[in-house]
Amino acid sequence: QEQNKQERKVRSREKKEADELRMFELKQQKKREKHRRH
Repeated sequence: QEQNKQERKVRSREKKEADELRMFELKQQKKREKHRRH
């Protein structure tokens, strides 16, 4: 039971980090597109 809790915590943290990374990359992409438009 304890191990399951630990695994869930680790997995949710990994998912959070992956989501943040994706958001960051999307922001960077939008910045680049803005530059290209000028």
